Amino acid sequence: MELSIITISTNELHYLKEMIPLLFKFHSGMKFELLVIDNASSDGTFEWISDHFPTVKVIRNRKKQGFAFNNNAGIKRSRGRYVLLLNPDIIFVESVFEQMIEFMDNNPLVGLSSCKLINSDGSLQNSVRRFYTYFTLVVRRFPLYRKFFQNSRINLKHLYRDRPLNEVIYPDWVLGAFLLISRRVINEVGFLDERFRLYFEDVDYCRRIWSAGYLVAYYPFKRLIHLYNRESDVKKLFQNFRLKKGAKIHLDSMMKYLRKYNYRLGLKQQEKRPLGVEKKEQ
Repeated sequence: MELSIITISTNELHYLKEMIPLLFKFHSGMKFELLVIDNASSDGTFEWISDHFPTVKVIRNRKKQGFAFNNNAGIKRSRGRYVLLLNPDIIFVESVFEQMIEFMDNNPLVGLSSCKLINSDGSLQNSVRRFYTYFTLVVRRFPLYRKFFQNSRINLKHLYRDRPLNEVIYPDWVLGAFLLISRRVINEVGFLDERFRLYFEDVDYCRRIWSAGYLVAYYPFKRLIHLYNRESDVKKLFQNFRLKKGAKIHLDSMMKYLRKYNYRLGLKQQEKRPLGVEKKEQ
């Protein structure tokens, strides 16, 4: 098995109805498996997949679990040389996997890669990041500051807008919407940290990959639409509640991340590159 794709759905059948048919359409000539984690959904996810895509493996949760827990459950049941953690709100517009796997096969130091994510209007999404500093953490977590510093040099640098994003680069971390990971690296680095129920799993895992002496790569020659900014159809009353709840979860994950690394937000350059060089020489 070349590739195992894992996606989590918590009442997100409306996304899966767009994503799954296009995934199979653009990758019909490739051998892969798709595992959907049905995270205690009540929208008929299991029934719809069973009726329309019986070859897709569905793992059903009786109660809701976190992002890391669900992805780990999928990884443990997967068989591919590569594992892709994929958000359900992705729309395929071209074939992606063959070229990205070829890139990683030809660059064995790359432990994790992501492709270009775009918005539905075709604009570039900010999916590559530098490790937080305390300043960027405050700026990006508080809406008032974020709006004021949106076009500041510090924020643009955090988003790698000081680098050309039309070539392969090796960012500190990438958004968890699309994470293509080598199986041998998973065997060495381990599973996602389940202490993070939601948020900061991607920062943490990329950091662990760097620490193990591998590279995180941004491969811009393949693109996907990520409906990250699509307006929710949830009524305002519930939308406001969800936003407040999401903010609390994000703050909780941020504190867990800080405590895990003794309040040290990222890795210094010299802590990453020499490890990679040593791997290459071996």
